[in-house]
Order: sequence, then C-alpha cells, then structure tokens
Amino acid sequence: DDHQVSVDVHHDDLRFDQVNQGALRNLGYTLEEMQALTPLDLKPEIGAARFAAMIESLRSGSQEMVTFETHHRRKDGSYYPVEVRLQLSRAEQPPVFVAIIQDISARQEAERRLAHLAHHDSLTGLPNRILFNERLRQAILEADRRERLVALLFMDLDRFKLINDSLGHEVGDQLLKQAAERLGACVRRSDTLARLGGDEFTLILTDIAHVDH
Repeated sequence: DDHQVSVDVHHDDLRFDQVNQGALRNLGYTLEEMQALTPLDLKPEIGAARFAAMIESLRSGSQEMVTFETHHRRKDGSYYPVEVRLQLSRAEQPPVFVAIIQDISARQEAERRLAHLAHHDSLTGLPNRILFNERLRQAILEADRRERLVALLFMDLDRFKLINDSLGHEVGDQLLKQAAERLGACVRRSDTLARLGGDEFTLILTDIAHVDH
C-alpha cells in the first residue's frame, strides 16, 4: 500500500532536520545519516537548478505548494517512484521546507497494467485494434519517409465457429492462443501481429523493398 512520510528541511542550508520513522524505514538510513544529506542526495534526477527553481517559487510566495514526481534513492542504491508535495512552513524559526512524500510504486504499476489492457487483447496478449491502428499509421509514415513499402495481411480461421460449437469456447480460446503464438513465431520483431477480435488477425510487415517480397 502507498504510504506517506514527511521530511523537514532547513530553510537556509537544505539539510534534513526532522525525518519520521516511515521515511527512515523506506530509505534505509538512520536519522543521523539523513541529517548529513540534502534532498538532492535522494533525488539525483531532479538536478540542482530545477530544485532551486522549485524552492525559490515557495520562498517568493508565488506558489504555496510544489508537487512533482521523481525517484528516491535508498541507502542500498535502489530506486522507487515517489510523489513529493513540498511547502514552506514559516511557522518554524528558522523557516523550514516540509515535504510529504508518497511511495507511488503500486499506483504506477496499476497504471501500467491499465495501459497494457487498453492496447492489448486480453486473451492472446497481442496488440488490439487500437494499438494496431496506431502501429499502422506509424508504419505508413515511416515507409513514406524512407520510400519503402508496408505490407498489410488479414487472416481469419476458417470454420472456427465449429470449434466453439462442438468443443466449447474454452477449447476455442486455446486454439486462438496457439494461432497467435505460431503466427508470432513467423514474423520479425519489427512487425506487428494484432488480433482484431474473434478469429481475425492482422499483420503489419514493415520495411518492404518491393511488392514481390
């Protein structure tokens, strides 16, 4: 499950001041080790210039909160995705930056699964009609640019309905999976095999030099 952690950062030197137990457990540092670090030690992909611009917007009052996504680096060198909500607390003396940090690993994985389901056939795992159309547009544009050809093949399974009617849909599904695997083994990685639905498959062959090929 996602969890939230808070980190207080000194207003002037950007050293960590207070770190809650959730942050310490997730990052693998002790409090003393954290107090020797700065936020950039945890989020190297942000960069000093970008981070300085974010905190300056809080210092100037042009923004009350800055929210961004990045990756935090644990003590063991591993990374995990986080959402950071950064505010400047002037109630403290000296003022401190307060960061609420949420581990978004589970959320990103769920988003990846949804994106995959939206573009792939749930039975065979092949690209579906949506992804097929996108790949076909890309292939045509690339062929025009390189003055090559694109081959588009449409295939269906004859008498497939008899399989479903006589042996059942579960057997029919197994047949579709095997057909997808066999067709996929016949093409290059640069080609696109898709299932449009039912027993209909399409194949986009790219980088064709001549129609005879």
